[in-house]
Amino acid sequence: MPTADKKDSQGVCFIGKFDFAEFLKSRIPANPGQIKTVDGKVVGEHDGLAFYTVGQRHLKISNLKNQKSNSLPVYVSEKNIKTNTIVVAEGNDNPALFQSELTVNDIHWISGIEPSLPLKCEARIRYRQPLQFCTVNLQPITHNLQAIFDEPQRAVTSGQSIVFYRGEEMLGGGVIANFMF
Repeated sequence: MPTADKKDSQGVCFIGKFDFAEFLKSRIPANPGQIKTVDGKVVGEHDGLAFYTVGQRHLKISNLKNQKSNSLPVYVSEKNIKTNTIVVAEGNDNPALFQSELTVNDIHWISGIEPSLPLKCEARIRYRQPLQFCTVNLQPITHNLQAIFDEPQRAVTSGQSIVFYRGEEMLGGGVIANFMF
C-alpha cells in the first residue's frame, strides 16, 4: 500500500494549519484555578482545565511558584473538575502519573456480544502504545466495566479511548470514564 510508510497525522483535520491551543482559547472562555502539587501546596494558577491534559509537560505557565531551575520537569497528574484544580507531579516517572485501574463507558464489542467476564486480554490506551496486559471485569457495586492492568499505566486520561485485543484480533473498546488509584 503506498501510504503504509507515510507519517501519521495526529492533528485535527478540520482546524487547519494553526496552533491547537490557540484554537481552543478562541472558543473556550478562560476559567482560572489553582495548580497544586501532589502534596497539596499551591504553586500557580491555570487558565482553565480544558487547556490541559493529564501527562502534559509543557504547561506554559509563567507563574509556577517555587520552581527551581535545576528541578525535575512538572507534569499534569490530575484535573479535578469539582474544585477546578490541576495537580502536578515532578518527574516523568513520578508514581502520581501512573494508575492500574480504570472504568470504561460506551463499550462496543465488535462481535456484538459481550465476552464472558472476567476477560484476560491486552489493551491500548493511547496511539501507537504497545499492547498492555489487563483483566476486564464488572465492578461489583456499579456494574461498570473495569480494566485492571498488570502494570501501572502512565497518564490515564478520561475521555480517551481504550481498545481491547486478543492477540491480533480487536475485540472492542470504549471511553475511559475515570481512573482509580
